[in-house]
Amino acid sequence: MVNRAFSLTIALAAALPVLAGCTAEFGGRCATADECDEDRICLQGYCLPPEAADDAGPDGGEPPSDGGEPPADGGEPPELGLARATCDPPTGPVPAYDDALRPCVDDATIALWRFDDDFEAAVPPDSDPLTRSGDVSGDRVRIDGAGVFGGAAVFDGRGDPNLDLDSAVRAEGPMTVELWLRIPSEGQAFRGVLGNLQQRGGETGGFEIFVNESDGAYRLGFGWRSDRFHETDARFPADTWTHLAATLDASNALVLYVDGQPQRFDPIPLGDTPRGLRFGRGIRTFLGDRPFPGAIDEVRISSVARDPATLARVAEGVTRPE
Repeated sequence: MVNRAFSLTIALAAALPVLAGCTAEFGGRCATADECDEDRICLQGYCLPPEAADDAGPDGGEPPSDGGEPPADGGEPPELGLARATCDPPTGPVPAYDDALRPCVDDATIALWRFDDDFEAAVPPDSDPLTRSGDVSGDRVRIDGAGVFGGAAVFDGRGDPNLDLDSAVRAEGPMTVELWLRIPSEGQAFRGVLGNLQQRGGETGGFEIFVNESDGAYRLGFGWRSDRFHETDARFPADTWTHLAATLDASNALVLYVDGQPQRFDPIPLGDTPRGLRFGRGIRTFLGDRPFPGAIDEVRISSVARDPATLARVAEGVTRPE
């Protein structure tokens, strides 16, 4: 997959002032407040609404980071301003999320599945679309309107939903996988949610996000081989929408988040063997292919390790449906 979301281009910069829905958030570049309109302030090199200062930190310093580094020499501001302007819908108080803290497609997004009306992935402008392989099994997965934000993908857990991609998705850091998940109360051991984990003879690679039942609750897991994985100590309840995330930095150090609470692990030997993603089933060979029964919403894969404070704020700030 060709993803041009990793670099800033002259064309992108030229397009920012006319991006639909973004002009209310983004007022252009600035060096002093005098260069902004009366209803804007100059913050981190951009003309932004006054309320943007509320998110700039306790002393008016850096706003929450999503992987961009502040300039070391007072030169160009970080990519945060461009991420704020390129989101669709426009971002709210947290970069790469809207006012309701719903993730949106920013310049670090690889793909976003909203599951509002279909199973298609949204990708940044100028990125190749992700193609699915075959037809989705309507007997195994459906779009349901009772998601955290609009629709959700609901899996019956009885077989392969055939919600697979032909397009390869990266399998190395830096990377973030984030989603909302709800799973029924019946004990469900090692259920694959999404991933592109592969093992064919001596060839291994990819990753898998799974959940595992433990004493009536669930743990979040991340696998990089059919017999190599980490699980969180933290557990989350059944029949409740929960925010889950996994981040890898450039060294493949893993952090798993359950409702914004992190647990850190040492770097893992995650090879860059990108393959098509699968939803709703895993391939743990020592347990067999175990389909996922439950619902997922707002699945986003990013090319950065999203900021811990941001993930915590998203988990804490969203109003969850019953």
